[in-house]
Formats: sequence, structure tokens, C-alpha cells
Amino acid sequence: GPKNEEKKGIVWILLSRHYRNKSELLSTSKGGFLTLHVYDRRNGRLVLYPENAKKRGIYSNNPHVLCALNDIPPGKHKYTLVVSACEKKKQGLDYSLTVYSTIHCKPVSTIK
Repeated sequence: GPKNEEKKGIVWILLSRHYRNKSELLSTSKGGFLTLHVYDRRNGRLVLYPENAKKRGIYSNNPHVLCALNDIPPGKHKYTLVVSACEKKKQGLDYSLTVYSTIHCKPVSTIK
């Protein structure tokens, strides 16, 4: 293509679950299944119903979930990231989100 054409970007979002102790890490009990859904038409607004996602994750009890957004065209885009738990645990779940990208990205806000 032309030299001045901007390249499309790739964004990887890593959801990492935090364990409080070794027994929680080794536990085979139900609960603790997390996933990550990505919405592109929410304009950063709260998602109440899990429909029309750009990318729907698969629930897993693995400590890490990786979501890739490929071929993002140049320009400004707003994505809403939703961490979802399949079964709620009594003590809750701790996690962190890390974003890696070939293009400039910045967080806008956090909704709890």
C-alpha cells in the first residue's frame, strides 16, 4: 500500500486472576470461572446484558485469559471491557487487567 497509509493495530488484553493462598490455587471446587468480553458499540457505558459483544470470552478457571483484538483501524475507538464470573464465590475474585498494544491506548474510566 501507499507509504503514508497507517497500519492497523493489534491489542492484547490479559486477565490475570490473583489467588489469596496456595489452597485456593489448588482447589477443584466449583466457582471462580472468569472470562473477558469486549464491546465496541457501548461508548464506554455500563453493560447490563451480555449481548452483541465484539469478542466473547470462554469461561475458565485458568489463572490467565488472553483476548486479542486484531486489525484495529487507525483512529479513536472506545471499547468496554467486561470481566464476568460464571459462578460468584463467597469471598469474591481478585484480578488485574494488562493491555499490550501495537498502537496507542489509554484507559478512560472504570465502572464497578
